[in-house]
Parts: sequence; structure tokens; C-alpha cells
Amino acid sequence: MTVTLSIDIKGSLLNEFIEIKKSDDTGYIYSTYQRAPTNGDGTGPTLIEKIGSIARTQLEYYKSLLTLSNDKLEQFNRLKNTGRMLTSSDICDFLSTLETPFYAIHNFHIGNLNSMSLKEIKSIIDKYAKDFKLKKLPIVIPIFLRPENIFQTNHIAAIMIKDGQIEYFDPKGIEAKHRNLKEDGTVEDVLKYLDEIFCKKQNEIFQNRMTHQMDINNCGVYVCQFYYDKLVNKEWLGMMPKNRIPRVQILQFRKKMLDLISSQKQLKTDGKKAEKEIKHKIVSEDTVLL
Repeated sequence: MTVTLSIDIKGSLLNEFIEIKKSDDTGYIYSTYQRAPTNGDGTGPTLIEKIGSIARTQLEYYKSLLTLSNDKLEQFNRLKNTGRMLTSSDICDFLSTLETPFYAIHNFHIGNLNSMSLKEIKSIIDKYAKDFKLKKLPIVIPIFLRPENIFQTNHIAAIMIKDGQIEYFDPKGIEAKHRNLKEDGTVEDVLKYLDEIFCKKQNEIFQNRMTHQMDINNCGVYVCQFYYDKLVNKEWLGMMPKNRIPRVQILQFRKKMLDLISSQKQLKTDGKKAEKEIKHKIVSEDTVLL
């Protein structure tokens, strides 16, 4: 039986959804795997697309250097320059601007996931599982992936757990089974273990197979957009776009990230100034009283 979802979540970039296929053996599986050939084969960009991505990024980087004004904070310069890759601190700062409550595992973002063994990764997951007491809260796991050959660069992908389901979003469209770990296994084994620990082996694991990212530097922006859609716009896990996300929308979201992060930093600065003024006032009054 096939059920077509016609859900339009306002404000979301991913507003065209694919069909869901119901199988008695595997539960609900989104048909990105069999019946949407435009969604890719799960191996990522072709060699020609990789070369084009490098050239596009270099052009964007130098163009931004010539046109952008310099900012005192290096983070703002990095976010403004659309030819630069985001860092783990940028991802964490962006996630901290979201008001929706969630749990987060940052270990695989600060340290490259595929530089760890499956045993090491399971140990970290077990540690967090003990701390995550509110079972209904979503869990976000941004991850860094180191290059495995000369045609790859450092890359950022996303894992999210919500309502007993798991979604792995790689903006390059490379499936988890093609991402090797340090000694044994693949990222797909990590997803299966997360399913075992947090979802009681419901086996509802969804993966993006379409190559959305056509450069080598905006993976972090795609990941933040993904989390924003799922946490703020309340998109269901497994909702895949039929068509490639337009690059212009990602660049617009990059600006949105800059605005959100800079606003939060300004609030913190204003708060510290206000706290300092209050302390100064108290000290001054105490001095007068003495």
C-alpha cells in the first residue's frame, strides 16, 4: 500500500515530499531508496561534480574577500564569506540560538567521527544515554567526517533522533554505509546502535541520497538548515525533498545564521555590561555608606 503525504510546512525549504511505502516486514520506509531516481544512488557527487565544487568554492571565497567588509570577530568574517567552511563552534553557537528544547551529542562534531572506532563511539553514546532522562526530547548529533581520499575534504553531516525515528542527513547525498570508521564498521553501524539504544530497534532509519551540496564549504549551513527545519518548523523525520535545494536558499540561510548568532552575542554583551554597571553602582553606594 502506498500513501501520499501532501503536507506543506510553512517556512520550510523542504516543501515537496516523496511518497511513503508501507511494508509489513520493515515498517514505514520512505521511497527515496527505490522509486525516486532523481534522489541519487547514495554514493555522492561524481568526479566532475567534485572538481566543479572545488572551483565554485574558490571563486566564492575570493569574491567574498574583495567585496566584504572586515569584522572584528573572526566568526562573523567566516559566516559572511560564503566561500569558507563553518567550524564546530559555529554549529554549536547556531544550535544555542534555537529556543526548542533538545539534547545534543557534540563529541562527534568536535572530533572526527570516522577517526574513531565503533567501540569508542558506542562508549560515548552509552555515556550520553544515561544522562538523557527526558525520552521525548529530540537528540541532535552533528558530526565531522575527515577526508578518505584526495577527492574529499572535511565534511559535516547530521544525525537526528526524534519520536523513535532516526534520520541521517549528508548534504552530499552519501549514504552512511559508504562512510568508513577508523578500524571496523561504517557510520551505518552507528545509526543501528543509536536505534538500539534510543529507539528500541524500531528500524526506522532514514537517509538522504540526493546530492544537494555542490560546493565544498557550505555543508555546515545545510546541516543547520536541516536542524532548523526539524526543530523549529517541526518537520517529520524522513521527509525528503524531491528536488535539489536551491543554492540561493542556502546562502540566504547562511545570512540568517549570522543574524541569529550576532544577535545572541549582542544580548550576552549587553547583559554583561548591565551586570557590570549594577555591580559598579552597588560598590559606589557601599562606598558612600561607609
